[in-house]
Amino acid sequence: MSQRILIVDDSATVRAQLSTVLLAAGFLVMEAADGVEVLERILRSGVSPGGDSDAPSQPVSLVILDVNMPRKSGIEVLESLHADPQNSSIPVLVLTTEGQPELIARARALGAKGWMVKPFRPEQLLAAARKLARP
Repeated sequence: MSQRILIVDDSATVRAQLSTVLLAAGFLVMEAADGVEVLERILRSGVSPGGDSDAPSQPVSLVILDVNMPRKSGIEVLESLHADPQNSSIPVLVLTTEGQPELIARARALGAKGWMVKPFRPEQLLAAARKLARP
């Protein structure tokens, strides 16, 4: 069974670009438009993280997370995941336009396994996804 990656970004264009690259590499892909949506899926859904009603329930292998989003930022998502023992081990790759060392340090302290700055290069993204996604 392929690894499931959950893309969280408020830009439909970025989600589509990421999906195209990841699907071509054989990953299963789900999308969320903001931090509230991803937390509802992972923390409150009652199905395995990333489970859709029309897809087999399967845990999320990796979350690719933007920082600047409406309703709930990527840092707030990391705080919620970090505080939840059931989901704190989900690997998170932050993909954002931000590059401030303080934000990177905060994200790492909250469990982020990687940080990439947009625009991304597909080969770098795939290398990171293959390295970080849990089986």
